[in-house]
Amino acid sequence: IVADTAPAAPGSVVIPDMAGWPMREVIKQTAELGLVPMVHGSGLLSRQLPAAGQSSAKGASVELYFQPAS
Repeated sequence: IVADTAPAAPGSVVIPDMAGWPMREVIKQTAELGLVPMVHGSGLLSRQLPAAGQSSAKGASVELYFQPAS
């Protein structure tokens, strides 16, 4: 089995792919990972920085861009 991402270093987490998730679930997931959500827009997640699969230090902010569901 080949993992899509390398394991996160100690004190960091791997950012999950949350594209298409509703805002409430994305904010809950980022908080559970120890990250600080920075929310832009409303609706469903369309883009996130750092991108899915990248690692980020716990306590770091994650830019979350939402767009209304179509």
